[in-house]
Amino acid sequence: MNITLPIDLIGLHEKFDFETLAAKLGIQSKTNSADGFVTINMSKNQQAEALKVIRELVDESISDTLQDEMMNVYYSDIEVNDECSEIQVNVFPDSEFGMVQEMGLLPVKISCMIYQAFNGKDDYGTNVSIINNETKAVITEYYYSSNEL
Repeated sequence: MNITLPIDLIGLHEKFDFETLAAKLGIQSKTNSADGFVTINMSKNQQAEALKVIRELVDESISDTLQDEMMNVYYSDIEVNDECSEIQVNVFPDSEFGMVQEMGLLPVKISCMIYQAFNGKDDYGTNVSIINNETKAVITEYYYSSNEL
């Protein structure tokens, strides 16, 4: 099977090393195109193993974000669905949610998009919901698209 994704996506997450993953899984066929995309040829078994590794990256990104001393005063919890297409960010009631907090979520959003790309989705992005952890009221919702990379 072939998976095509923006070459920029591969290098966006500091903890995602495609070359190491490819060597570990025995993926030998990768083609870069002039239009900024890479096509990866892999078997279904290689894809399943890649998705496991990338899901670990998603979970690690969540953990890192929650433990970050600049961010842990805002976020009480971050949940991601199995398909990595929905992120629910629970924030403390007195927290403001602005550009700094948005940037703190970037590793989680990028790892989710890497997961979706390796899962074979052509058009991928993530629905993000920011929720007050006490009232469960939605503060804001938006779609973070692969077109925004």
